[in-house]
Amino acid sequence: MDPFSVSTAVRANQNRQALLEWLYSLDGRQRPDHPRHGVYTALHADTLHALGSAALAALAERWHQDASPQPGESLLLLLELDVRRVSGHAALRLNLGLSAERG
Repeated sequence: MDPFSVSTAVRANQNRQALLEWLYSLDGRQRPDHPRHGVYTALHADTLHALGSAALAALAERWHQDASPQPGESLLLLLELDVRRVSGHAALRLNLGLSAERG
């Protein structure tokens, strides 16, 4: 039997849909005053951009505090996402950990 069975495919689609619903709510698109109210257009890209911007800002801020990689070494980024309620709205907190892989 195919390892990607119907039940696995259904669960994967359910997970993707649940993630999109969560991102939609987190972005505040349910509010009528949001510029993209009622649509999912660019939600994934906007989220990736926001996460990437936050990760790069945190990386730059901590570059000399942590073990920055030397040429030929890799850097492991550990991202921890947490949703908090702030003034009645969902807020995403991003924690970044750095680890230089040696060897």
